Amino acid sequence: MTLDCVPSVPRKAVRRIFTNSRERWRQQNVNGAFADLRRLVPTYPPDKKL
Repeated sequence: MTLDCVPSVPRKAVRRIFTNSRERWRQQNVNGAFADLRRLVPTYPPDKKL
């Protein structure tokens, strides 16, 4: 994504949208990794906190 793709929106706003999108993607990756880890690490009983 380039910052010139939306000429009517201020450059700062486009950069913020791009940064927010990248952060959302990063957070989804982190959450997915923790979900995978939860499936691999057994907890007995299931309601016990680690």
